[in-house]
Amino acid sequence: MEERNTYHGYQAASGPSGMMLRDMRNTLHLSREAMAKGICSVTKYARIESGEDVPTEIEFSGFMNRLGEPSLYYGDLFTKGNEECLALRAQIREEALLDNWDKVSEYLCSYSQYFPPVLPEEKQFFGFYETVYCYITNDDMDGLVLSEMCHDLLMLGRPDFHSSTDITFVPTQAEFLLMNAIAVGFSECSDHAYYEKARSMLISLLLINKKRYIPNLCRNTRIGLLLNLCMYEVENSDLYRAERHLDLLFHNFSYTGGSHLYARALMCKADILEKTGRALEASELRHSMYSVFHVKCKKIDHKVLVF
Repeated sequence: MEERNTYHGYQAASGPSGMMLRDMRNTLHLSREAMAKGICSVTKYARIESGEDVPTEIEFSGFMNRLGEPSLYYGDLFTKGNEECLALRAQIREEALLDNWDKVSEYLCSYSQYFPPVLPEEKQFFGFYETVYCYITNDDMDGLVLSEMCHDLLMLGRPDFHSSTDITFVPTQAEFLLMNAIAVGFSECSDHAYYEKARSMLISLLLINKKRYIPNLCRNTRIGLLLNLCMYEVENSDLYRAERHLDLLFHNFSYTGGSHLYARALMCKADILEKTGRALEASELRHSMYSVFHVKCKKIDHKVLVF
């Protein structure tokens, strides 16, 4: 069997990386020739899409700029040494999304032992989940501390970033997570000024997300951002906006999202029904959710910090 080519120890992630490139290319109706032009040969590009070869970092940067996705980090699609690193990162994301934080802690220990973070993006990824684990499991850690810690991590790659300014760049996936967490931290404060700041940041992230060309990955992120926005608006009795955003949220579930986030969205809808004088409908919805998801549908205890 022919060995897959490598670049500085990196290798393709068994096809999915190339498939994602192909899907992004097809979304923009670009041919392989158009993608490869001025970057590499068409033959090499075809081998990259099939998982038989990997691009250099310069070639990868060229592909991302051509696709309008300069925020994707090389390590998001290609893994150094072997495929275990990428698989472990995916496992951390999945367990965090399901609120299995003991598992997250276990995987973080393995990650730091076998793949110690070196680059800013790697430090942001690891630091983000470590920070959120502390926040979720420590009742004494308030939202502003979460925001400050995530802000410090964000500045590893964006030293000029300030949460009070508009987002003028396309964030990487790690930066999306960190800025969402900053907004969530603000949302824990009762000060209305923090409400406006958090809401503005979430909307800015949603607008950036909407312009991107990675359908499934971006839609999951969009669901998390919309859900946070809805929950935050419900908490602040901004029910008209919350219902409008909830409609957008359920539209996105037609394509992806998973039952865990869907259950959270339904809980949010039950809260809206209750706050708008439709207590019987809210009760019926919570009862139906118990039948389907086999969970007691209490009020949501925290926002969606991960996608």
